[in-house]
Amino acid sequence: LSSEGYGKCVPPLLSQVAIYFIQKGRSEAEANCFYEYFSARKWENSRGSLLKDWKMTAWEWIWNRMN
Repeated sequence: LSSEGYGKCVPPLLSQVAIYFIQKGRSEAEANCFYEYFSARKWENSRGSLLKDWKMTAWEWIWNRMN
């Protein structure tokens, strides 16, 4: 069973990120910002470890911008 598109596949495709953001009621432009930011960071968290679940990180990104 493939985990592609479920958040565990890092790095994700830009199209997967865009779909996720749109499903959460956010813009494709915001998805692009998220994607570019984490691409520049090599998909690592603040401690330098590879993200385990990009969707969890994307949700935190969205949440922090809603509040």
